[in-house]
Amino acid sequence: MSLYDDQDHNPPTPAVVASMRDLAEREEAAARLRRAHAAGIDPAVWIMSTDAELDALIAEAEREAQ
Repeated sequence: MSLYDDQDHNPPTPAVVASMRDLAEREEAAARLRRAHAAGIDPAVWIMSTDAELDALIAEAEREAQ
């Protein structure tokens, strides 16, 4: 997906940029939750953890699994 309109090469509007950022954040969160699920982390922990805490828990679980 290009940030520029292919027909007239206008830069994206602020709303388009915000929408793309929101989509990227949602995709990142979904990927984090998929990794947490694969690592066997309880969903209740997902809700109570910050992103950084959940990343640390995932990394620890992945290290232990190896």
